[in-house]
Amino acid sequence: MTRVLLVEDSFILALDLEAQLRDLGVDVVGPFADAASARRALAAPGAAPPTHALLDVQLRGGTSLDLAAELTAAGVRCVFITGYGDIPDLPPALAAAPRLTKPLAADALLRALDVRLG
Repeated sequence: MTRVLLVEDSFILALDLEAQLRDLGVDVVGPFADAASARRALAAPGAAPPTHALLDVQLRGGTSLDLAAELTAAGVRCVFITGYGDIPDLPPALAAAPRLTKPLAADALLRALDVRLG
């Protein structure tokens, strides 16, 4: 089963994305407002690992880039979402990950997920 880790610090957007993913039949882990909360949930006993991650780049108190690097190293495929367009300081290992710009258009989300979930 496809499990998507959702990390987004905008509460309304997080709920909207969660609903869209569930409508696609995806098992959603989260949403989480920060990387530390996501890490704690993934480290919990019995937690099933995600197959994919939808990550807001700029989070309160930091970014999701370190989490994305950890997830990518573990074989989790990541899609970035950002309100800033370009992602500065993107490590080479993450350069191929799809990027979506906020506000997200439903068709753009579906295209990115088709690439990553297909």
